[in-house]
Amino acid sequence: MQTRGQAQASPPKPIIDILKDESLFGDGTPLWERSPTGDEAKRERLKLIKRLRRFAAEFPGAAELATRLQACGPHHRCSSGACPERARAFQRWLVVQLQRLSHAA
Repeated sequence: MQTRGQAQASPPKPIIDILKDESLFGDGTPLWERSPTGDEAKRERLKLIKRLRRFAAEFPGAAELATRLQACGPHHRCSSGACPERARAFQRWLVVQLQRLSHAA
């Protein structure tokens, strides 16, 4: 986590472009056994927000991160590497790419 006064690093442009695809946040056909659902990722995000707020006095930046994660939603993603929904979407993209690569080989 960053300390106060540090500039937040933006995600690399390719990752920003990948995660503009809202279908990655949905619940299409599971891509692998026991893959997390969109609702599960959302619940994890909400639990994380609650925990960050609970410990905000002890950890600089926790309240700011909680606010950022709270604003995350369809067509307005938080772009935080700490976001369970964003991490799940990237994981789904990666699995699709690996499946394509294995089928091409």
